[in-house]
Amino acid sequence: MYDITVVGAGPIGSHLARKFAEQGHEVLLLEKGKVGKPLKGTGHVSKDIFDHVPEKDKFVEKEIHGAVVHNNGSSFSFGRDRHTSYVLDRVEFDRYMAKRARKVGADFRRERFIDMKTKKGKVTVKTDSEEYETKLLAGCDGPLSDVRVAAELSKPELFLHGIFTNQIEVGPIQQNHVEVFLDTSEGFFGWKVPRKESFEYGLAVELGKDSRTYLEDFAKKEGFNISQVYSGMIPMLPPEKVTKNRVFLCGDAAGQTKPFSGGGLIYGLTAAEIAAETVDPEKPTTLEQYEEGWREELMGEIKTGNRIRKLYGLPSFLRYPFLWLGKHRSKHAHMDRPKSLLGYKK
Repeated sequence: MYDITVVGAGPIGSHLARKFAEQGHEVLLLEKGKVGKPLKGTGHVSKDIFDHVPEKDKFVEKEIHGAVVHNNGSSFSFGRDRHTSYVLDRVEFDRYMAKRARKVGADFRRERFIDMKTKKGKVTVKTDSEEYETKLLAGCDGPLSDVRVAAELSKPELFLHGIFTNQIEVGPIQQNHVEVFLDTSEGFFGWKVPRKESFEYGLAVELGKDSRTYLEDFAKKEGFNISQVYSGMIPMLPPEKVTKNRVFLCGDAAGQTKPFSGGGLIYGLTAAEIAAETVDPEKPTTLEQYEEGWREELMGEIKTGNRIRKLYGLPSFLRYPFLWLGKHRSKHAHMDRPKSLLGYKK
């Protein structure tokens, strides 16, 4: 019997598996496909990423110095005077994280999770290959989490559909800031992110809207070509509970993302570490400590970030004063902690 089975070998699942394996627990890590594929995210993260993992040049594509936000003809600079973040090669990063988990003893298997049953102090996990017994089950399997469905846990309150494409440039990219376009989608934004040899253009819209049409309109306005298109779901606003009967969720499966940007790496890695610090496979009641711990650490930022997200849907003339204020308060702001715009310190 395993101490914990982790479904999903994305960076959050791999990090969680590694943390438990380092403590001497027997860990099973399941992944239904190739690690890192299909590509679903930009990989734009704050410098805090290296508070969670060792710094490696091989998966860092670009050092970013702030952002420029475009609002119907007006532009506002945020943090352009300092190094604020990185753009990662998500495929390389995801593979690196999975290798780290395997290196410390996590039993990695390429199998698809099918179902689970909790009975007599254990969880029976069924995959497309066989069945396993485990003391705890962790769902780190993304926005449409099969573990969440099987455990009958509620889904996040809101889903967006992100869509993006890369335009290859001749020679290395000199631009070192990201750009945000507030008039390219309804209720969210479009982006232009410099990578090593290309620019990524993308946007997100509420689920159900025609994201491809929005991307095509964005391309006409900004003059870029749409080649291969990548897309993915962005869950927002966690449900009231992400734990139940020896099962817990982490990362996108739990809606642990930033509502104002859609990013989830830092929040998910943070939650995984809280789980490893608080959860004892021999004592399933410790899942309550995980539930309390990650909410205490992240929910204040998530709620503030959601208030910022709601500003995107305002007419441009009403967004203007908020952007002006944000620009003048951004010197000490942190991209993972929106409460810092209000003067709060971590």
